Amino acid sequence: ISLRHLERYDEAVASLAQAVALRERLGDRIGVVKARGNLGSVFQLQGRYARALAAYQAALDAARRGQGAPAALEADLLNDIGLVLSELARYDEALQAFDAALARFDGRDDPARASRLLHNMAFCHFRMGEVERSIETYRRVLTLRRDAGDVRSVRCSVSGDS
Repeated sequence: ISLRHLERYDEAVASLAQAVALRERLGDRIGVVKARGNLGSVFQLQGRYARALAAYQAALDAARRGQGAPAALEADLLNDIGLVLSELARYDEALQAFDAALARFDGRDDPARASRLLHNMAFCHFRMGEVERSIETYRRVLTLRRDAGDVRSVRCSVSGDS
């Protein structure tokens, strides 16, 4: 992950590929999921969206095999897939991914994650020209943040200082 933050993407890809292989040999399914997800984020930062989608999907598939993957981890991967699809202007598919992510957990238990997903959905609706639906979804985001006591985010969102 440090290599990713240092923008040494080729080294990050090589290191994460090794991490995936090692975690697979150890039978560490959650480790594989996380390493593949991190690999997807590096590809996404590079603008290699097809590879990012493939890595995120492989991570999601690994998370869904067997038992024990936290719902939040699946939700995050679905969010990542939705973000890549939205960067490719595949908004209908992105909305499906965000909706599936929301269905993976109870948003009342994690209002920050729910508000991020709803924010991403509102952006897609806006880009699709569905302005009223976008506004309605952004209002849900603000309500979630307010109810969670996240006054700073609400102020930034309303003032446009996000």
